[in-house]
Amino acid sequence: GDKLVQKVASLCSSTIVIVNSVSQLNLEPWIEHPNVTGVLWSGLPGTEYGSALVDILFGDYNPGGKLVFTLAKNDSDYGTNISDTYNSNYTEGVFLDYRHFDKNNIVPRFYFGFGLSYTTFSFSKLIISKAGHENYSIGQTFHRQRRLSAYANQHLLKFYDPAYSITFTITNAGGRDGSEVAQLYLSFPEEAAQPPKILRGFERVYISSGRSKQITLQLTQRDISYWNVINQKWTIASGKYTVSISTSANNADIKLQDTFNI
Repeated sequence: GDKLVQKVASLCSSTIVIVNSVSQLNLEPWIEHPNVTGVLWSGLPGTEYGSALVDILFGDYNPGGKLVFTLAKNDSDYGTNISDTYNSNYTEGVFLDYRHFDKNNIVPRFYFGFGLSYTTFSFSKLIISKAGHENYSIGQTFHRQRRLSAYANQHLLKFYDPAYSITFTITNAGGRDGSEVAQLYLSFPEEAAQPPKILRGFERVYISSGRSKQITLQLTQRDISYWNVINQKWTIASGKYTVSISTSANNADIKLQDTFNI
């Protein structure tokens, strides 16, 4: 595959690479080639694959896909590999994918959550407030009950009650209709010994050119808790929590940020 891309790019001044893959690939052999002008990551294509590609490449449809994993510059940057034995030691703990890259200050080729669009979006008016019963619907309550209905510990239902509401506004500032995926990352107090930031919510919104939408994402009791390995229970750390609204796991893509204390 790398040789094919290199050969085509050596002969064609504008080469667009289409990648069909369910997992990470190393793009370094050709990504910096001056004739590679675009990369479209299509995952596993379906029956309308050809038509979808044409619509996107010719600008008839505005793409809004986001990477579901980090693409590293070096295979060794991931810090893990497929075991060649029947035994695996999971020494990485909770530091997987973007959490591992954040912890070790590794700059990848493309960050988790990254994706381009033919339009641009701006973010504003971040508000963090404590959530009450009025902040979630009967449907959400029913969903939590179904998730835990098989368990005897019905008191865990409260564990998934909203604790904080995160509200902000997204504006489509470009000339095309399109969609954006707002990503909510949470940073814990030092006591929790958690990764620098953890994805705690996201939502795709479709916005017409020049229009705005207000988005509300909720942090549950579970979202602001960490597993205390010493006490063997979920614990809420005391201190400052940082909420970051971003368009990828890249700190440079953080659009809004604020804190709250517990």
